[in-house]
Amino acid sequence: LEEAVELDPNFTRALAELSGHLSFANNWLENNPEEIRQAEDILEKLRVLAPDSPDHLIAQAYYSMYVVKDYEQTYEIITRAERKAPSDLKILNMKTWVLRRMGRHADRPEVFRKIIKLDPKNTGTSGALIGSLLITHDYEQAWQVLENAPFDGLAHEDYRNMMTWARSGDFDLYMSELMSMMEEHPSEFNAWQTWEFTMWSRDYDAAVELIEPIRRPDREDLPGLGGYRAAKVLTYFMLDESELLQQAIEEANQHFIDSRVLELAEEEAGLNLDLALLELTRGNKEEVIRRVRQWRRLAESDATDLIANRNTSCQSLAMSGAAAEAVECLRTGFTQPSWTWSFLEPHLPWYDSIRDTPEFGELLAEIENGAFH
Repeated sequence: LEEAVELDPNFTRALAELSGHLSFANNWLENNPEEIRQAEDILEKLRVLAPDSPDHLIAQAYYSMYVVKDYEQTYEIITRAERKAPSDLKILNMKTWVLRRMGRHADRPEVFRKIIKLDPKNTGTSGALIGSLLITHDYEQAWQVLENAPFDGLAHEDYRNMMTWARSGDFDLYMSELMSMMEEHPSEFNAWQTWEFTMWSRDYDAAVELIEPIRRPDREDLPGLGGYRAAKVLTYFMLDESELLQQAIEEANQHFIDSRVLELAEEEAGLNLDLALLELTRGNKEEVIRRVRQWRRLAESDATDLIANRNTSCQSLAMSGAAAEAVECLRTGFTQPSWTWSFLEPHLPWYDSIRDTPEFGELLAEIENGAFH
């Protein structure tokens, strides 16, 4: 982007995207004042070069979403941009991003369908539409999109396997198909997915060998557990490997001290789920419940976190032995936008410790009777 702008200082789309990159880079806990200043300078340049143009509005929307984090304002800006350029794929994709941030998942399918009409060969958008429908638990519509898709990429095959199993109720068959897909197309699955799906199959010994590839040295200093530490803790916990688990907990605790997690968790919702994970390994059920409540309270103002991590919160409650709280969490997840699906979530190993409780048995009966379809 910098090269493009250097070659053509008046290339407004490249300027807008460069401003967007600088804005996005400051979407985390720490801000870089110099990068923010550069983004603001580009915004001013676009205001002079092409005031209120689609590219100027794109740059404004990036800044509003990632630096100011005012999603209502971002939606208003990107809607203005769409009126000026209704067939601009970048603008339409940005509209889906801000709708997700606002928690307006029911409004995203319409935008995805518009993108598909403009770019019908884009398998990613079709997959995103299916995912958006699943988040809102519109399983029949998701199935229709899947059946009518003019292509069949790997993501579509995965969705088809999952939804075919959802109709048949054969979880073992689904896991067999999923593991076969990973063996046939290993490059299509990232390290975390490979580990997670192996854990789903309850092959914990095999999962041990998949922990190290998750490691990302460039992200290990960030606050929170991160994928690598979380995978170690969960794998050794499920294996009941007390010595290795204790080592993983001690490593995580030291990182929490170094990165001020306890302090940051007062404002950063997701860090409370990291703390809950460590507490459940110690058998501190009440503290897990407290941390999940703290996460939920903070996440109420962040729709993305609330939707993305609801299943994680339910899993932590279940692994801690808090059956009533876990079941209530699942009921909410099955009816509100989330990745918590009634046809999948209860079958996962994270619920094995409460599987024989009356509360969980009652929930399974409700699912069997179609309460959440």
